[in-house]
Amino acid sequence: MKKILTKEELIANLAKSNDLKQTILCHGVWDVLHIGHIRHLHAAKEFGDILIVSITSDKYVNKGVNRPVFNEKLRAEVLSSLDCVDYVYINDEATPINLISILKPNYYVKGNEYTDLDNDITGNIVLEKEAIEKVNGKLKFTNEIEFSSSNIINKHSDIFSPEARRFIKTFKQKNDFNDIINYFDAIRNSRILVIGEAIIDEYVFGHSLGKSGKAPIVALGLEKIERYIGGSLIIANHLSEFVNIDLISLIGFEDNISKDFILSKLSSKINPLLFSSIDTPTITKRRYIENNQKLFETYLMNDKPIDLKLENQIIQKLESSINEYDMVLICDFGHGLLTKKICDFLKRNSKFVTVNTQLNAGNMGRNTIRKYWDRTKNTYISIDETELRLAMSDEYDKSHSIKDILKDKLL
Repeated sequence: MKKILTKEELIANLAKSNDLKQTILCHGVWDVLHIGHIRHLHAAKEFGDILIVSITSDKYVNKGVNRPVFNEKLRAEVLSSLDCVDYVYINDEATPINLISILKPNYYVKGNEYTDLDNDITGNIVLEKEAIEKVNGKLKFTNEIEFSSSNIINKHSDIFSPEARRFIKTFKQKNDFNDIINYFDAIRNSRILVIGEAIIDEYVFGHSLGKSGKAPIVALGLEKIERYIGGSLIIANHLSEFVNIDLISLIGFEDNISKDFILSKLSSKINPLLFSSIDTPTITKRRYIENNQKLFETYLMNDKPIDLKLENQIIQKLESSINEYDMVLICDFGHGLLTKKICDFLKRNSKFVTVNTQLNAGNMGRNTIRKYWDRTKNTYISIDETELRLAMSDEYDKSHSIKDILKDKLL
């Protein structure tokens, strides 16, 4: 554990070392340490005298659900147990580029899977190469057996349902990785309109104190509150990584606190147009949680249809720009923004429509895909089985598959 240092401690220790000693830096997530990692680190140590291993901190690990499997402290601890590792540092930044400029190692070492810089999708290796060369260091590669922590985790854990695993397996068999990347490159200049309710998701974490002495209720000791953008906002954020996004949504009248929060969390790649209504607060869904279990939730909203004046303002905006969009993505949570008039306009005038109408406690089953069914239009529907059976009033007849139910309506 003495090997795990802060940045200041690491700099001080390196300053005390002999100037003739060569320093090596290896960086990664190091989640689920395996033989490939160990051989790589042993090989990296051969380039010099002092091996520093930096770890991506938890908040910057972007490898999917439930990752990292082991938190940064545990990952640092297991690395520090290796004899070949001299120092371990938890890097609280997205990349090691700044760390390279501070430590000025003689060598920055990566595995041989990174040797082809042209296939570096993130572009980080190129930047890391520039950073190490800027401090007169060298980028080196080891040639050891390759393993992937992600592959190991996905193969031996239950993060995916059996249905999801079957889909992934079939998808991998039918699609080449480079073809997928080429597809995303081809649509990068597409322009997409996302329209739907803005939602703020709040999570109130606490622990039960027991029954209140003054009322028949359970008291909850507050631990922390977390706040996120949801609804159409988070959908727009995700898509902005791939295409150009315009966003039309609705927030509360003169609600500058929510507006500032939303704009601070929206990607800079998004062009947002946030309408407001006097009678409509910014929709806020607040969940109360104990031991990672949801106790109950509250909705702050007015889910009545927006007034005619606001409806006409939105349609006027759509009339001036609808032809510019390659696709319109409708995120309909059933809370009043997408009136029949707006829906009809979008169905009638969009080049291509993608629709997601979500079932939730706040719309009580009133918000179904029926309002978007149109055989004559190019439409993609994202829906789960419960939402589809609700729309068809077909909850119990399991003899009809989703495909059968859709066939009569859309095919």
